[in-house]
Amino acid sequence: MLNFSRKNLNSALSPHTETDIQEMLQKIGVEKISDLFASIPEALKLKKPLNLPAPISEMELRHVLREMSRKNAHGEDWAIFLGAGSYSHYIPSAVSQLLLRGEFLTAYTPYQPEVAQGTLQVIFEYQTMVCEILGMEVSNASHYDGSTATTEAALMALGITKRKKILIARSLHPEYRETLKTYIQDPEIEVVEIPFTSAGTLDRDFIKNNLNENVGCVVAAYPNFFGVVEDLSDVAELVHSKGALLVTSTTEAFALALFKSPGEMGADIAVAEGQSFGIPMAFGGPSVGFLLQKKSTCVQFLAVLWVKLSMLMGNAVMSLLSLLASNIFDVKKLLRIFVQMSLSVL
Repeated sequence: MLNFSRKNLNSALSPHTETDIQEMLQKIGVEKISDLFASIPEALKLKKPLNLPAPISEMELRHVLREMSRKNAHGEDWAIFLGAGSYSHYIPSAVSQLLLRGEFLTAYTPYQPEVAQGTLQVIFEYQTMVCEILGMEVSNASHYDGSTATTEAALMALGITKRKKILIARSLHPEYRETLKTYIQDPEIEVVEIPFTSAGTLDRDFIKNNLNENVGCVVAAYPNFFGVVEDLSDVAELVHSKGALLVTSTTEAFALALFKSPGEMGADIAVAEGQSFGIPMAFGGPSVGFLLQKKSTCVQFLAVLWVKLSMLMGNAVMSLLSLLASNIFDVKKLLRIFVQMSLSVL
């Protein structure tokens, strides 16, 4: 446990004097700092200093860490076939250099567009690229990783359909399925796993027998955890015939450069793990998750966002709202409105 001695508290690193500390303790109704940790059982408190080595110089520390790192088996020295959403792809040197460019790297959030043009441009380029790759029409600005994106997509589908049941493929990444179950705390939401056939494909008969008016979405892997690539067009038709939505989840988005995109197969929402696109394996994270939709599935969700933005951007957003309300999407009209929105905040 930390030793809150007078020497430590009054050191050059502490912004508070002993008088300051006593005044604060009196204000919150305790006598000493250790009282703040009274809820921690004594058996769990450390009674001795941490077992740390003596201080060393920066040069010595770098040497120690370098020696430790050599014990790791990493993608530059070994061929890795585990996959499962984290892959050893070559990252061109230009990637790290572009990230340092002032045109792209800005310290402010996108909510301050007058000083965040670089961030806004990166988001626009990103959304344009992933829409082309997954064959979809609308993209958000990413999620933490593929598993969280998959979960958010399933929950969004339930919000759109106003239903409470999810059919999720057992051939989907097991950690993705666990993430979905962890997220869902609502006892009214039911998650049913779709078995796979001996060929590793979705059991179509199971889907037919379990699709009903309570199912909000079917979540399928493409390609799936076994590496099987199956055309989901027939599944999309079946799902849509029951008023549900099809969500596809891709752990290796590079595969979509070779195969039919989820959008071409009729997916309503498509998600993917984006670690392959210039992000190191880094022992499994952090990563990035793609979440994209067809225009018809996102109207009501976007409308809420535009209403909030209209408080800042005025008539340009209201024009966009009118397009959303009428479900008319004209790319040129949208671009003109986005230009007006940008000019309104400059």
